[in-house]
Amino acid sequence: MRTVLFLGMILWGCVCGIAQEFKAASLWDAYGDVKEIKYSTKDPLMVQKKMKFDRNGKLKNSVIVYNADGYPLGLDMNMGMINTSVKFVYSSDNKLTDVDLASAYKGNAHKDISFEYKDGVMTGEKIRSEEKGKKQKEWEGIYTFSNYEYDAKGNWISRDVKLKITDLPDGKTEETAYKETRKITYWKE
Repeated sequence: MRTVLFLGMILWGCVCGIAQEFKAASLWDAYGDVKEIKYSTKDPLMVQKKMKFDRNGKLKNSVIVYNADGYPLGLDMNMGMINTSVKFVYSSDNKLTDVDLASAYKGNAHKDISFEYKDGVMTGEKIRSEEKGKKQKEWEGIYTFSNYEYDAKGNWISRDVKLKITDLPDGKTEETAYKETRKITYWKE
């Protein structure tokens, strides 16, 4: 009986020990054995410009929940007075289509981000943001991407960006255009 139990424990350990491949880099439209992505951009809305991934494809220092195929589903964080929830939605071909972000701290903030693709290439992104509390603010940002350049692994490393930000209550718009580049390093080079 002990031998059967011991063999069962070893078998269970082998099954649990199989490494799952995660695809957190897909949140930044990058695929493969990505180790790090560094952006060079004039995007006023981009907060994090450097992302690191572990060997299994998980975003380092994160609390993201993944689906069975290794794609990020979302996260929920409660840090005392700050509550944040992020949900990711994918198309049937595993392209990120929507991000829903809700945060509560001195009021409520909600961002809905959607992505557009043509022939598998991201052509646009739309952000709608509402902040309620002491500061009432509502705006929309529309990105248009074009003129992509790719690395040897098929991930984009340069693209032209047009950004139009509209303050929704008064309709005031601000437009900018710039080239966005990124350096991607891979685990197996």
